[in-house]
Amino acid sequence: MPIRLRLLIHYALLTLASLTGVWWLSQNLLLQRFDQLDAMQLAETAHKLHRQWHQEMLHYRAIGQDWAWWDDSYAFIQDGNQAFIRSNLDEQALDNLRLHFILFYDPQGRLLGQRWRMPEMASLQIFHTQPPASAQELKEQTLALLRERGLNLADPGSRNGRVKTLSQVNLALLVSATPILPSSAQGEPRGLLVMGSYFTRELLSAQQNQVIARFHLSNEELHSSAQQQLEVSYNGLTSHALLGPRRLDEQHQYSELTLLDRQGQPGLTFHLERERPNYLQGQQTINLFFGATLLIILLSSALAFAVFEYWVLRRLARLNLEISGIDGSQYLPRLSDQGHDEIGQLSQELNGMLERLSRSESRDKLILQHIEDGYFELNRKGQVVDANPALARLLGLPVEMLLGRSYSELLGEADTLRARNLFKERLQAGSSHFSAPFRRPDGSGGHLDTHVSVLRDNRGRLLGYNGILRDVSAQLDYQNRLLDMAYRDPLTQLGNRKAFAEQLQHLLGDSVRRAQPLALLYLDLDRFKEVNDSLGHDCGDLLLQGIAERMRKVVRGPDQIYRLGGDEFTLLLPDTPANAAQRLAARLLQELAAPFQLNGHPVDYITCSIGIAVSPEHAEDTESLIRAADQAMYQAKKQRNSACLYNGPRLFEEGQSQ
Repeated sequence: MPIRLRLLIHYALLTLASLTGVWWLSQNLLLQRFDQLDAMQLAETAHKLHRQWHQEMLHYRAIGQDWAWWDDSYAFIQDGNQAFIRSNLDEQALDNLRLHFILFYDPQGRLLGQRWRMPEMASLQIFHTQPPASAQELKEQTLALLRERGLNLADPGSRNGRVKTLSQVNLALLVSATPILPSSAQGEPRGLLVMGSYFTRELLSAQQNQVIARFHLSNEELHSSAQQQLEVSYNGLTSHALLGPRRLDEQHQYSELTLLDRQGQPGLTFHLERERPNYLQGQQTINLFFGATLLIILLSSALAFAVFEYWVLRRLARLNLEISGIDGSQYLPRLSDQGHDEIGQLSQELNGMLERLSRSESRDKLILQHIEDGYFELNRKGQVVDANPALARLLGLPVEMLLGRSYSELLGEADTLRARNLFKERLQAGSSHFSAPFRRPDGSGGHLDTHVSVLRDNRGRLLGYNGILRDVSAQLDYQNRLLDMAYRDPLTQLGNRKAFAEQLQHLLGDSVRRAQPLALLYLDLDRFKEVNDSLGHDCGDLLLQGIAERMRKVVRGPDQIYRLGGDEFTLLLPDTPANAAQRLAARLLQELAAPFQLNGHPVDYITCSIGIAVSPEHAEDTESLIRAADQAMYQAKKQRNSACLYNGPRLFEEGQSQ
């Protein structure tokens, strides 16, 4: 296929794919951003509505406390004098308080006093049902609903009062129930003050105007696994709600806000509805933009292809014709294109290619003979076809013995299997580099850093392999020594504080994952300072070394012992419960109690104190487990030469709730 036709087809497909991608991105990214703005507005509407009802609940609780925590109300429950109701509560007072009723109950739940301000029955039609037929029926339904929900009896756990929404098939109301107390708010409650207000069309209309959205109420319980938990907490009152999943149609978006009571049970549900202005406006703008972009791309593409034909394709065709006329036995002659661009540079590079190839071959051979890294080439059967002297030195064989032999003969069975597996793994990961230990034919060992390349012909068929080997044994030994120095205490040859911190983190995570205990022993020497002061720091160092040696005798895994610094040691015991850790601590105390000989000075007054903490019994994180063991150690110090198991409350990370 001519390159012109191929480029035209590819360019057309690329342009079509680009336009399709732009269209897809505009529909799925830009429009998604606009839709997210609409979703944020809907969510903010739900949050605002939730906050408004929270303020209503605070208002009702405050009114309830003002009236319930009053000496006159307290006296009314005792004497039942109805003059209190007539003189303090009339319809005007209820209207000022935005209430429809106030009820006084004695401690046995009997109604002692009441005052009602009845709304119009038609305004109560907020559900798709008929409201109560009369004011008397409304009163009876309300009182029955309060008794059914236990709001005629005081709740011992709600001294500040309860505020909640109640609903039936044709009725919804907001109720505050507050224990009746003296004005000082002290003493035992004497009855209950219940006040409330019905959900009316006027109330819902005012709420809609404040949140700038349409909604309607229902008392049906919704079931969805994608509901979002909302919480508002202010002034000692916390209210919860569930925000349902967002639903869409072409013009509008919908969601549900369900109010929850204190026990987390669903109550009223607000069905929210908002338009999608950002999405619709963005859709119109994107369609206009895409049409203009399509026209510009088509015009610019036609112009670009014409320019490309004149400046590139015609010159490439002439260059191809000149190269195809060259005989294979001749050197590449100078080509006619002498332009000052990439095609002209290509022509000049082709003219000097054979000369560079000749110089390169001789130079590469000289370099391979003198480099310190071993070089090899293998055929498809894995036989060595070329090697430099450095490779012979690495393997301990002369070059003549390498040529023609399979790499498996040179490496041995174990090293061959390891190298083959590592090469396959690295090749699958997109790399040609791996490092592995090996053993020379004379038995000596080493570590090789290897780079292997696969050689293929222009059809992708395997020709063989070539690579570079470098002996990194000395570097690895040096790195291991540095690593050991970083994690080991030079005096006692125990793990240091850094090793302890990392190992504790690892073992604690492993114990939690396997549900097995992990014991931490925190050991501190008593009267160690006296040794340093009286016998000198050299004797103190000898004592620390003796302590470490005796601890190694007692503990099965010496790598479980760490010196944190000074005279502080720790032990990590995986899969060890508290009783086993206590037995080990007792053996440590017995072993360390024996006298020490320090430069000819007998020392028999050194004792130790051991604190024991076990995860997850005492703590589940590193910091808390260390604190528990440390506290147990200080408790042991009070008893001298003893071990104590932590017996305090379970510890948690700082800031985490218990």
